[in-house]
Amino acid sequence: TIGGRVSTGEASALVDVLPRGGVAPFRAVFPLPGDLVSDLEVAVLGFDVTAESAPLGAFSFAGPYPFQIGPPDPKTKVIPYSKILEQLHGRMTNTSGGVLANIELVVAIYDGDGNVAWVGFGSDLHVPFEEPGDAKKLEPGETGTFIVGVPLGLLSSIPGHATVFGFVNGLVE
Repeated sequence: TIGGRVSTGEASALVDVLPRGGVAPFRAVFPLPGDLVSDLEVAVLGFDVTAESAPLGAFSFAGPYPFQIGPPDPKTKVIPYSKILEQLHGRMTNTSGGVLANIELVVAIYDGDGNVAWVGFGSDLHVPFEEPGDAKKLEPGETGTFIVGVPLGLLSSIPGHATVFGFVNGLVE
């Protein structure tokens, strides 16, 4: 409902394939006048299942680490770091059994109650031994790395135990 009126629209999950019982973030965009934003309620009324499939990747994360935003100052050697972002380092291993291409990475942080606290997108996947300009592909069992910037202090501000999940959208060739 928006300001007491029912409004409907379709939304897509930010993740194409979920494991059985999996949870994924989604985004719905509605045009709202600024004064009605606090009256917004959202309910998921249904979803489409197009195929049952195994997860495409296994993830691990490390961090948070300071987010370097420039080279060291030539005179002072001081490294400038972001005052608004920190970074998580991620690793994704192709578990699909085929070559994984057209890779998009989605990262979601959940609070202690299992609610989505934040959603972001990982940087381009760095694949070992790739040539500059090559399409990003991961062979079966191959691991790539990426970085995701999260708001500074987000992880420590989430109530309960924060859990980070990685999701991959891709095409198995």
